[in-house]
Amino acid sequence: MSKEDVLTEFEKICNKEEYSRAENGNFLLEDILQNARNLVNIDRDGLIGALRNWLELRKVGRTEYAMSIAEDLKLKELKPDIEAVRNDIILRRYYPVADTYWTDRALKALE
Repeated sequence: MSKEDVLTEFEKICNKEEYSRAENGNFLLEDILQNARNLVNIDRDGLIGALRNWLELRKVGRTEYAMSIAEDLKLKELKPDIEAVRNDIILRRYYPVADTYWTDRALKALE
């Protein structure tokens, strides 16, 4: 699988009708995490590339999911990318409020 294949799979999950309501966000994350856990040993590079893409998007939802996956799978390759997201949050380039909860949590897991 390539980075594009992984992104396509993740987007299919994100676009499922049962996840269209906000209260289903945790179920969506679990579905994506399960998919990522299956992929990490099959195509680590494709997974890293896809997650890096989501981190670069700075899009609410996708970026947090990427950080959660990095945390769960201990993907240290993404530490610089998560640090960059954190920096953007602090400089208010990403979130309207300076909330570094997700970045700090992921970075701590990647130490």
